[in-house]
Amino acid sequence: MDKGLKLFFRGSLPLFRHSFLLHFTGEHDIPFLFSNNPDMKMIFTRCLTMILTLMYVCCYAQPVSKKGTILKGSVTDETKAPVPFCMVILYTANDSALYKGEACDENGIFQISDVVPGKYYLVASMVGMGRAIKQDIILNEQNALCDLGDIVLAQPANMLSMVTVTADKPFIEKQVDKTVVNIENSIIQNSAPATDMLGKLPGVMIDRDGNVTLNGRRGVVILIDGKPTGLSGQNLYNYLKGLNTNAIQKVEIITNPSAKYDAAGNAGVINIVMKKNRRQGLNGTLTSNYSQGRYTNFGQGFGLAYKDRWYNIYANYTYDYRHTFTNLVLNRMFYQQGILNGVYKTDSYITDLANTHAPRLGADFNLSSKTSLSVLANGQFMQDNASAYDKTDNLDKQLMPVYHSIFENSNKFSHYNYSINGELRHQFDSLGQELKINLDYAHYYTGIDQQFATQYILPDATIVPGDRLNGNHHDKLFLYAVKGDYSKPLNQKATLDAGFKCSYITLSNNMRFFNPAYGTDYLDTLRSSLFDYNENINAAYLNLNKTWSKLTLQGGLRLEQTQASGYQKLSQEQFKRNYIQVFPTLYAEYKFNDKHVVNLNGGRRIDRPAYDQMNPYRKLINPTTYMQGNPLLLPQLGYNADLSYAYNNQWFLTLGASITKNNITEVLVQDAVTKTTHQTVINLDRFHYYSASVAYAKKITDWWTTNTSILGYYGIYRGAVNGTSLNKHMPSFYINTGNSFSLCEGLSLELGFNYSYKVFYGVTTIQPMNNLSFGIQKSVLKNNGTVTLNVSDIFWRSYARGATEFGSVSESWSAKRDTRLVNISFSYKFGKSQSTLINRATGSDDEKKRIR
Repeated sequence: MDKGLKLFFRGSLPLFRHSFLLHFTGEHDIPFLFSNNPDMKMIFTRCLTMILTLMYVCCYAQPVSKKGTILKGSVTDETKAPVPFCMVILYTANDSALYKGEACDENGIFQISDVVPGKYYLVASMVGMGRAIKQDIILNEQNALCDLGDIVLAQPANMLSMVTVTADKPFIEKQVDKTVVNIENSIIQNSAPATDMLGKLPGVMIDRDGNVTLNGRRGVVILIDGKPTGLSGQNLYNYLKGLNTNAIQKVEIITNPSAKYDAAGNAGVINIVMKKNRRQGLNGTLTSNYSQGRYTNFGQGFGLAYKDRWYNIYANYTYDYRHTFTNLVLNRMFYQQGILNGVYKTDSYITDLANTHAPRLGADFNLSSKTSLSVLANGQFMQDNASAYDKTDNLDKQLMPVYHSIFENSNKFSHYNYSINGELRHQFDSLGQELKINLDYAHYYTGIDQQFATQYILPDATIVPGDRLNGNHHDKLFLYAVKGDYSKPLNQKATLDAGFKCSYITLSNNMRFFNPAYGTDYLDTLRSSLFDYNENINAAYLNLNKTWSKLTLQGGLRLEQTQASGYQKLSQEQFKRNYIQVFPTLYAEYKFNDKHVVNLNGGRRIDRPAYDQMNPYRKLINPTTYMQGNPLLLPQLGYNADLSYAYNNQWFLTLGASITKNNITEVLVQDAVTKTTHQTVINLDRFHYYSASVAYAKKITDWWTTNTSILGYYGIYRGAVNGTSLNKHMPSFYINTGNSFSLCEGLSLELGFNYSYKVFYGVTTIQPMNNLSFGIQKSVLKNNGTVTLNVSDIFWRSYARGATEFGSVSESWSAKRDTRLVNISFSYKFGKSQSTLINRATGSDDEKKRIR
């Protein structure tokens, strides 16, 4: 271990502990960061001190080994030039177990100390240069020094073709602990917004309000490269709408994450992994796409990167023009004491025209053979013009017309989002001991100019003027986070992970509506909002993984302290939250042989309410409908368990169960007298969920690969809504199949289909949906270019329809969207085509170690 890092941990541990104690005892006042509750201070201080102490012990207290042989040598290329920072790994000859490893210095020289007597072989490897093997290394007690001389790395003649073949990965990889969807290898997911992409993933649904559902359950966290966005609701939907699949490498669907992840996400985590440069030298890509539905959409993009042994610099840019629509049809019936009192029939047509610019700039620097620094900046700038034309027929209890209203809504959106991440990674050795420190900053801004106009038309065609409202809306969200992760192999089959995270979010919601009839200075306080929200989460975790010959166990414990406060200035309503929660996770896997594997996992998770769900202001939807937050909303807590079986890595069977307390549920409340409806969010007492799934993934022939899954589940909702007892339950199932066909060299076809049976959410039943899509792709220009044609939702059945029948509430609705699209796209790669085996510091190396 580096002497400087030993001194760092030796000196910084007391400093860290002293700093936390100062903060907790109030000697330094830092708003929102720490609790004023003495018990919470004591618990959290001790936990953080324990984690830091453990990290110090793991780093500083290195095992002492007996003096053995010093193994030395040098690595050169075919011209005898030294190969700096080449990795050399020593294996025991009898069982090929990894014994020890080191990196060469800048002169290509390596030295491995304290090697006990025995028979070994050594492997030297370097990115882009292949590898060399030194066999039959025999050491005995008389060998104080063994010089292996020069080890020559020669690039194989077929290296170029070997590293450029990447299309063998199937679209969906079903693994025991997660599902990996390789978006970059999909034909039917090409050149689509991330919102449409998510809706085609196995078991995933997303609506226009940003509600994401996984396997019939809400409470899903969306991550970008393993990091939370800090967004929710409509802001999250708008962000994903501006994210194009051309920039996405893969999506990981994880239903029960380990302690390394934030505890948020009761239904699971969806991690969107962006594309990263993996090729040496100067490389680039050009993309262009055109799609046609009811309206025209198109986009362009480029990527440019340069990578060598010392640094990797890359830049990407995409532009998207999206013109979409939603046709919402509502049929509401109002009852008084069980007798029909009136009916509203609404037909609303909403259009969106968005222009999105998304730049991305990053750099990785190898500061030494063991230390790297990475910096990444993302931006998204969207201009969105949305308009709605809403016609409502008001009928009396005899279904005779009373009047009909016309409601027009015009919105001009401006979204400006950017984020910066810095990561410092140090590898203490080649055996896996590693420390990572991440710093994150993000800023999200939304500005909206709104105009609402309502008029009423009587049965005799008399026009009665209605309300007019003008509004301006400004949302600002700032996110700050620091995160540290330490991993140390205790021996060849055990690993200890520890880490911490501190995040702070501040939100300012400024929405002002003015009625022109009273002049521009008249503020409509009923519909306006001046809301401030602050949230601080401090976390620490431990995770231990141990493998025996057939059994693997992993246990994790995560502690999170949450402090949040919200203040609605207009109504003077405010709330505060301050609590500490512990989240254990447990994984057990038994491998009977290469064909039969059983896995059991369980854990406790949390879903905190979104900030807009706790804002008590009334958000106008149309003249008879509004949305209102609930400042009394509590976080929901879930207890999840899964038992899975894998056969030959082709068949996967999973049984699951979960219980959610204080389930966050959206409900409708109707007033039969005023005939108004408001949407709000409440805590239901319990939600029980039971599931069974089977998946089949196999390359059936040389030209046909299939990934098919069937999920059946049963949900039970229990609680009270608006004073009425609720005990609803319903079985449902979901089918998803993806098939890829290699028709001939350079020509491939993909066919996908999913079907969702009707499902129940709280008080609303969603009717069945299905989606049939296909695509065909042809390689051109000496395999440097590809032309793709795909058609999504061929029969136009992938839109939501539903009904709410509960208490005095009776409503049916449908929301048609522009999901049936024909898309043609072209991409071209230029530059060196040689791939590197080392990803960016935030890439797949970290993802592979997250769940075992």
